[in-house]
Amino acid sequence: MVDTAVSHALNARVYVALFAIAVFVTGIFLYSDWATQEPILTEDAAYWQRVIEDKGPKAARVRYLSSTEYFSGGRKHVAAHAFSRALYNVYGAAALGYCGSEYVGGCIHEVSAQIFLNSPDPTDFVAECTAKHASEDFIDRACVHGLGHALMWREGYTREGIHRAMQGCDDMGLSALSISCSYGVIMEWYFRYIGGNPDIYPSDAAALALCQEFSGPARDACFFNISTVWITLYDPTRTTSRESVIRVGEACRALTNVERDKHYCVLGAGRLIGLRGQYSRYERLEACDAAFPDERDAATCKSNVEYALSL
Repeated sequence: MVDTAVSHALNARVYVALFAIAVFVTGIFLYSDWATQEPILTEDAAYWQRVIEDKGPKAARVRYLSSTEYFSGGRKHVAAHAFSRALYNVYGAAALGYCGSEYVGGCIHEVSAQIFLNSPDPTDFVAECTAKHASEDFIDRACVHGLGHALMWREGYTREGIHRAMQGCDDMGLSALSISCSYGVIMEWYFRYIGGNPDIYPSDAAALALCQEFSGPARDACFFNISTVWITLYDPTRTTSRESVIRVGEACRALTNVERDKHYCVLGAGRLIGLRGQYSRYERLEACDAAFPDERDAATCKSNVEYALSL
């Protein structure tokens, strides 16, 4: 069980931001292959750039929203990255003003990352991004997550690179918000690098070993994400079957050496179960009971299921 003092020490606002950011980003991982989506993303960005230049940003956005209305959650998020990349190509940093709240921040993720990467001195943007992150409006908080993606791109997809990127989140002085940045780093690592190199996809033990290399917010973010990695290994069909969810629960429960690691793993598993859109609310909550026999772990899992259902 997680010590009560540890639980109380967790910053509630940071947790909510972390979970909300994860909801649609995880959709990419569960319902599409980033390696196959990247060429599509580039091609779609070129198409939307032509539309934006011809029709203007408002008319282009109306067409974009209509064309993606019936996409799955993960595909919508990828589409948001493509559209916002086109916005950035046309308007630069001003593209941030054209990003809407749809698809839980996909536009902000891409534009904020591009601003950070292409700015000679991103100090002012980081300060603005951090200030916005304190807002209750999710679309602003997504900005810090985008910085994590940018740091991983900038540092390069090596073991040394991911450590430098995680350190970069700390060096920006984000304080408690560093976990949101760190989550961007770890998601980018798995989506772009591992997703693009299926032959080196890690075993469950390798994913665990990576998380154990980190400390602080980077470690928390990694263990929050690890359920998504494990579910892909245990359930190649990516249907998030009940059996694979139980296996993830078993893996989380095995993290007995560090209670905080297990706690974040359970949080991530709850997020994962909450995304099981093909199942009813009852079936999702029941999956938490099946995965976590301990009542406190199950309660943590269920709280995340309820949060997913509220979005």
